[in-house]
Amino acid sequence: METIRNYLESMFRSMPNTPEVRRAKDELLQMMEDKYMELMSEGMTENAAVGTVISEFGNLDELSESLGISHFLPERIENIERQGRTLLIDEVKDYLRDDRKTCVIRALGIFCFIISPTGPILADGIFGGRGLIEGIGTGMLFLLAAAGVFLIIYAGNLEKKWKYIRKVPCCIDYSTAAWLEEMITQNEPKMSMIRILGIICCILALVPVVVLDSIRIFHDFFSAIGTVLMFVIVGIGVMLILFSSGYLSAAKKLLHLNDKQTIGGQYTRMQQEQNESGKKEGFLSVYWPTVTCIYLCASFLTFSWEITWIIWPVAAIIHSVIKMNRKAAMNR
Repeated sequence: METIRNYLESMFRSMPNTPEVRRAKDELLQMMEDKYMELMSEGMTENAAVGTVISEFGNLDELSESLGISHFLPERIENIERQGRTLLIDEVKDYLRDDRKTCVIRALGIFCFIISPTGPILADGIFGGRGLIEGIGTGMLFLLAAAGVFLIIYAGNLEKKWKYIRKVPCCIDYSTAAWLEEMITQNEPKMSMIRILGIICCILALVPVVVLDSIRIFHDFFSAIGTVLMFVIVGIGVMLILFSSGYLSAAKKLLHLNDKQTIGGQYTRMQQEQNESGKKEGFLSVYWPTVTCIYLCASFLTFSWEITWIIWPVAAIIHSVIKMNRKAAMNR
């Protein structure tokens, strides 16, 4: 039966999403199911029954008149030409795997930016920050910042392999859309927990500073360690938030490749909800690059690294609030 449903959805994918077309699709599905059950009751094998049903009901051009949707066929042809090629499931899985790799690399790059001030802090607090030690600390700052830039650029280069998905008209079939929705549904609770853990890290990052700064013996040493731990914990928190936010973003983008005015754009519940709610993807797609630019500009113009780090936890929390508000809007 699943094969019949997939075939039916492929037949109607490029049809306009109207009440008449949806009614005709439901009617044809019922006819196909009835025929399938009849053939199975007669002792026909499953594969033979499926083949017979498809051969009898598988030509939409021939059935459109009886279904009352023949006047939609010209629009269907136009939609087929506009939608371009269909992405295969293996291609989709490869794209998602590379996108997750890109997400991890970009998160590591941001982590390097955040912990870059730890070099001068360690040099000054533990080793006195004089002479060669001061130079090493400053060198660590620029080395980590350079590593962050390299990782972000490298992540951007990895994405170029798949830029045709954004540039060239593509679409997905019903089985791929169903698989994507199931994958998103299964992983969203895990990503939510990781995002919450990241926010907790950002909130608790000041604890090591408060605790270690209260130690009076070797005060400079413990104060420096506390500050370094603060940067590391904030870096881990932001990295977790970035990872959890980006892990499923590519899958959600794939669900929106199909024209939302067609049946193919309404395959899944997520497609229907997000098409109705109106998306903020344009804003979110440039959110973290903008935050990175602001952080680098503020840090290198003021050299107040001990202050500008606050940009990251604040930006992470704002990003989470935007995502939660958008999800709440979809559910209303």
